[in-house]
Amino acid sequence: MPSEKRLTDGMVLLGVRLREIRKEREQTLNDASAAVGLAVSHLSDIERGTKLPSVPALLALADHYGLLVTDLLQVYPFGAKSRPRRARIKPPEDGRRRAG
Repeated sequence: MPSEKRLTDGMVLLGVRLREIRKEREQTLNDASAAVGLAVSHLSDIERGTKLPSVPALLALADHYGLLVTDLLQVYPFGAKSRPRRARIKPPEDGRRRAG
């Protein structure tokens, strides 16, 4: 389970992304909330990072903005675009373990 800090950071990043998209499209909170069926206060909470959207709300927002859900989540820290690479440490040639 993600830590509380990561969850809070992710909520804020997602909210910022949603607000930026809404403002780029020159929509008010009222416009966007009416289009996706969310209360204005709930959408505002999502954009401020104090609440996470449900999956249906996230899908509705992505559809409304004409984006893929992955586009909305691309700044969200719960998934990395690629897994971190493992260190390429070679064992000693004589097969002994390294002192540790």
